[in-house]
This record gives sequence, C-alpha cells and structure tokens, in this order.
Amino acid sequence: MPEDDSTVEERLAVRLIHEFEDLDDVVRLKPDSSPTADWRLTTVGGRVADVEVTWDTNEEGRWFESQLGEEQIDEGTLTRFRSSKEWADERLSMVWCVVVYDDAPGENTRPAKDLVKALTAVLAEVEALGGTPEQMLEAAQERLVVLGIEVGSSAMG
Repeated sequence: MPEDDSTVEERLAVRLIHEFEDLDDVVRLKPDSSPTADWRLTTVGGRVADVEVTWDTNEEGRWFESQLGEEQIDEGTLTRFRSSKEWADERLSMVWCVVVYDDAPGENTRPAKDLVKALTAVLAEVEALGGTPEQMLEAAQERLVVLGIEVGSSAMG
C-alpha cells in the first residue's frame, strides 16, 4: 500500500479487508467537489468497492480527550492510543491516576484544566488526612465517586 495522506484508521481498514478478500488493486481516491470515498478496492475477481472509513464522529469528545493527553500512533500495528498528560502539583506527594468519562462532552464547555484544578484540591485534602496509600485511595474514591470519576494511585512519588 503506497504512503499518502491517509489516516491510520483508513490504512488499517484496507489491511483488514485484505485479510478477507484477495485484492488486485488499491487506489487512494482524492476528494473533489462531491463526497468521495477514501479507497477504491478491486478484488482479484474483478469486483469493485469504494470504501469510506469513519473512525470517530464525536468531535466534542475528541476535543475533551485531547486536553487530557497526547494522541500517539503506532505505525507498526496501525493503532491509535492516547498517552496521559501529567498535571504536577506541589501539594501532592503521591502520583494519582484519574480516569474521567464524559458522557455529554457537548454540554461541558469548561476546559479540562479546570477539572484538574478541582480534582487536585480534593486529592490534596485526602493526602493531608494521611493514612496508607490504600486508605487515601479509598477516601479519594468516596469523595469522587459521586462525580463519576475513577481514581487510582501508584507508589509514593
């Protein structure tokens, strides 16, 4: 498959189709004034299929997630993943891992940094109370479960 301006998902789609169909020709279609598919595939048997690949239509969700980490692509496996962004705060002695699921990102217009600021305040309060890392994790979970936020912690940092 030639290199072009295709996305990782578009190239993966062609690879997956090739797993099930013997392909004779793969052509990257260029957009014009009318809607155009991403690829035109021709099988060994002469069948032709235009393929359009859509990987995510949730623009608001992608915007929110982009604030929490950086998107990476593993070209070898053609997979996309997000590396977590670290938000250091001198009030925290532990490294906390917080997973946020936003079921309605279109309704939430606050920047993620505001959420991180609020979370950090809660985690600092929990650490100030003391206890073992497990006890602090439990206390943080109790405070944040109401918000629909999962919290985990690694060893003291």
